[in-house]
Amino acid sequence: MKRESLLNLRTSREILTSLDVARLKRSSPTMLQRMRRIIQGTEEITPHINEAVIAIELHKERRRFARRLEAVERGTAKILGFRRKLAGTMEKNRQLFNLRIQLQRQYWDSTSRFQPRAPQALLATAVEEQTTPRFKVKRLRYGGKS
Repeated sequence: MKRESLLNLRTSREILTSLDVARLKRSSPTMLQRMRRIIQGTEEITPHINEAVIAIELHKERRRFARRLEAVERGTAKILGFRRKLAGTMEKNRQLFNLRIQLQRQYWDSTSRFQPRAPQALLATAVEEQTTPRFKVKRLRYGGKS
């Protein structure tokens, strides 16, 4: 540990022995040292297998994988539910749209000036109906409800 007050003084912890200097020396190894390292590295090492530890790790991995699959299945089920709901809404809107078109056609067919030709017996009643207006007349008064 360095002292801050007296920078020039060294303690016994800061003084290195020749053995410490040799250990810290970082010179490049000689060819003989390199060959020794290569030979030592090529020796066959037999692994010590602990079946109990490996079994625990494999069990954990299987459980992890099963949880991931369950999460994927839950997500797929949610998406399928949303798609079913959307398909139901689309079908409901399609039926409503068709009903509105049908009702509009019926309304405009009954109020059209150009009616299909009717038999002669019905022409007399048709002439009487034409004198009465086919729309509702509303009279407006100022200052109140009509």
